[in-house]
Amino acid sequence: MIQFFKLPDRVFYCVSYIVFALPLVVFYAYCMPAFQVPDESSHFARAYQLTHGEFFPTKRQVPDKPGEYTVGGTVDPGIFTAAGHYIYLQGGNNVKVMSEKTALANSVKWQGGEARDTRNVAVYAPTFYAVPALGTMLGQYFDMSIVDSLKLSRLMSGLFGVLLFGMAMLILRKGFGIFFVLSLMPMTLAQVASASQDATCFAAAALCVALISTLSPEVPQRARRICLIFTVLLMITIASARPPYLALALFYLYFAYNFRTKTLFVVECCLSFFVVFMATILWSLYVSFYVSVPFGLEGANYAQQALLVLQSPLDWVGVLAESWRQRWDFYLYSFIGLVGHLDTGFPPVFYTFTIFTLCLAFFTSYLSETGGFFRSLYEQALAPCMIVIVALIGIFLVLYVSWSPVGYPIIEGVQGRYFIPVAFFLALGCANKALTGYSQVAYRCMILSFAMVTAIITPYVVLARYY
Repeated sequence: MIQFFKLPDRVFYCVSYIVFALPLVVFYAYCMPAFQVPDESSHFARAYQLTHGEFFPTKRQVPDKPGEYTVGGTVDPGIFTAAGHYIYLQGGNNVKVMSEKTALANSVKWQGGEARDTRNVAVYAPTFYAVPALGTMLGQYFDMSIVDSLKLSRLMSGLFGVLLFGMAMLILRKGFGIFFVLSLMPMTLAQVASASQDATCFAAAALCVALISTLSPEVPQRARRICLIFTVLLMITIASARPPYLALALFYLYFAYNFRTKTLFVVECCLSFFVVFMATILWSLYVSFYVSVPFGLEGANYAQQALLVLQSPLDWVGVLAESWRQRWDFYLYSFIGLVGHLDTGFPPVFYTFTIFTLCLAFFTSYLSETGGFFRSLYEQALAPCMIVIVALIGIFLVLYVSWSPVGYPIIEGVQGRYFIPVAFFLALGCANKALTGYSQVAYRCMILSFAMVTAIITPYVVLARYY
């Protein structure tokens, strides 16, 4: 047992993560009632479209309604029929699973496709739904019910996610504590074990951070360029999920500045940034012209909101501050763990413990050979933290423009889970120094205690809520 605590960081955290995460994603896949992840029915419908070769949604004008459009594709209506049998569980009313409703949902079989509007998921790239689509195909091939096919897709997404997170920890070079806690938070695992696009997005972000952490002029040129190509592809994938994530590409410039005396490395990093930037802009333009349709709360108006921000940026900053004042607890809880339809919370002490563990990981990870925490924070973490903050502000800005009603005092639509891919990038500012001796053992015990508490409390919370 003692020898296990002496393993290199990347091996120790990879093995520990797989041991704790694997049973939890299996639990979420099968014990979380069907369609109890935000918009899971629509995400599953989008995966179904891929099985019919419809990788990109179709935008059509509504007959006899000039200026109105529908966007979507072929969808089996049974998906929404089965999901309808679980609507009673939503809304935080603590209603338990009813056996008769479950039987009705389980009886719904695959029927065949028809054109449906799926505008709330149409903007996501097909790469996010490759694994759920495979589960959907297998479910149809083996004549499984729609609910069982969904659970199979969840399981496959969860296993794929754990595999990518495990690979990321083997590749990662620093920031292991932050990375481990973020990867094992209930919100992260609940989304990974679902048909949501977040499953792939979270795993892609983790793997991207791990690969970027290895970048250095000392790495052989061929290996470095291959690594950069993979990070660019992953960064484009992340940014296509939510355009504000494009700000994370600034980490290429951060690395270019850190190694500014290495001309070739600087050029490679700047070129990587340019490719990600252009690809994301092109994808956003494609979505805007060929996919996007008006979609938001009543009273939302893209043009009006954008004009308000441009005319009165300080007023918008006030709206942002008011949003945090009113909803900081929701952002925090839905970042750490507010599972189901954002209605299944964990005990307050668990949130406190998670924050404490994250702060400990952050503090320890930013200690360096050059000095204490504050000097290290200034020298290493200032730029990464600023990039992360810019990405977070971008999330609020986009949802203010696209989702919130004009004149509303706060920004609607923001959830803490949107911050998870961004938070992984904090690991890139950490010190390369690893703890040794008793301090390493004590630190690892603390991190593992978080994993143990999460593994114990998660089944209790979910089972107590739904069963």
